[in-house]
Amino acid sequence: MVSINFACLAAGLTLLGSTLMYSRPTHAAPEASAASRACIQRVLAEDDRLAQSRNHAPETAPIDKAVRTYADAIDVLDYTGCPAAFVAVFRAHVAAWRATLPLLQRHAARRGEMHVLFKAISADPAGQDLPAYETVIWKTWAEVERAAQD
Repeated sequence: MVSINFACLAAGLTLLGSTLMYSRPTHAAPEASAASRACIQRVLAEDDRLAQSRNHAPETAPIDKAVRTYADAIDVLDYTGCPAAFVAVFRAHVAAWRATLPLLQRHAARRGEMHVLFKAISADPAGQDLPAYETVIWKTWAEVERAAQD
């Protein structure tokens, strides 16, 4: 009996020691976290710059071209160091923008700031599906913001 209890105690201490050893914070975690935050901030800053350009590009060019140029530029950003979850939701956000392209192509002749055009297109019977696309764009952007906070 004593040997069994000793064996159980030894196994328990070994397990506890292993757990403590692996659950200790390491110096690599804060560095990785800092690198992740830096990557996220860099990507968000570049998105902000590209979005401003996208919003004004339809003043002189087709709106679908503005959105395609934005999405293409986002696709080639350097995501090295970003958490996989952030990259995944960001790519979903870009896919939501790309989903609007067939509809926006039908309104390529319109000119104006993108948000103004979105309102005009949404009011047009040929653009009645745009609000549903916008909902997905905003939903995926909320997911990007959440992932940026994690």
